Amino acid sequence: MVIDLEHCRRASEPLPVKKFQLREWDGGTLEMKGDHSFYTTTSDIYQIGRMLHGIKNESWTPEFYSFVSLLLSKKAPPVHGQEPKDVPLDVECALQHEWIKRYESS
Repeated sequence: MVIDLEHCRRASEPLPVKKFQLREWDGGTLEMKGDHSFYTTTSDIYQIGRMLHGIKNESWTPEFYSFVSLLLSKKAPPVHGQEPKDVPLDVECALQHEWIKRYESS
């Protein structure tokens, strides 16, 4: 479970201009719109990918690595038979990944 307070502001509001960066953030964490930085649900998904990437080892399956790559990409994969679009990854899409589906019925 990931819990964050996102600097105690509404998700639709940009971070303060003089924001501070949390220790585990990197250049891919925040979303930029113009000159403003936002911590969004996609930022949360990305941070989960970073955490999973940090615990990976040789025993993980290729599907696991694919799932982590999806989270770190922050982009929804193209729908089969359609052109790729630049669509932000959301939780519903991430939960459709084959690695999650494998364990869903277990």
